[in-house]
Amino acid sequence: MGQKLFNFKRFYNVFKYDLMLNIKTYMTFGGGLILALLLIDIFFVAVGGSQFQESNYIVLFYFTFLISSVVVIGTSFPFLRNKKTMAYYFMLPASTLEKLLVQFIIRIVFFIPFYVLIFWLDFKLITPVLRIIRWPDIIQVDNFNLLTPFENLPFQNTFLDSLAFAGMIFTIATFLFVGATYFKKYAVFKTILSFCLLVGCIFLLFRIFTLIFYPVEFKAGYYIHIIDYKISEHLYNVQLFAYVIAIGSPFFLLTLSYFKLKEKQV
Repeated sequence: MGQKLFNFKRFYNVFKYDLMLNIKTYMTFGGGLILALLLIDIFFVAVGGSQFQESNYIVLFYFTFLISSVVVIGTSFPFLRNKKTMAYYFMLPASTLEKLLVQFIIRIVFFIPFYVLIFWLDFKLITPVLRIIRWPDIIQVDNFNLLTPFENLPFQNTFLDSLAFAGMIFTIATFLFVGATYFKKYAVFKTILSFCLLVGCIFLLFRIFTLIFYPVEFKAGYYIHIIDYKISEHLYNVQLFAYVIAIGSPFFLLTLSYFKLKEKQV
């Protein structure tokens, strides 16, 4: 049963096949992303004043990371967009799990550290580039390290906070991943729309609960009213709920992707 579900040799062959088939696409996109990030970074540094600080760096990192992730992860499983390529890909001698893992590793596991690295390297190139083009203003760019976007965030006080934050990033990534398996055409647009609708429905549901169970607070202008209390010295019930959702959601979404892909293969 285990060999039928996953075999390293089969997985390696499918992984190698994907790289051979799409190596030009991956390299072209990687080069384009490096250039685009460099131009975006130069623009924001140039218009940001005489000093570009750590807070600006972190905001710019997550803004560009979100956009890049939507493009990269939201376009996973490109073979599903065409009936011929889909039929050919599903005929490959590999299990559904192995095909899922290939896309997951390339689009999420490899992409995230690659993005962190090139964003940091692009910022190292800003000062030399500004000197080459003889930018008239002197701009002081702080010396950021590779992990600056993940350090000193205001809500990261404990290990669980850091784990929940990482889980939240993976939740968004795996949601895009699920959308790529569910939608055949306009996958990115439909996934973003689905995410917005899901968030809106959750907000509306909590709003209705507030109206039903806390009418006084509702009339007082509370959009959502949630009673929070301490479970332990450093843990509130709302925190625990957020931890469970952030850490557990990626596993649920990946399972959903697996069964949807298996359904398409059948």
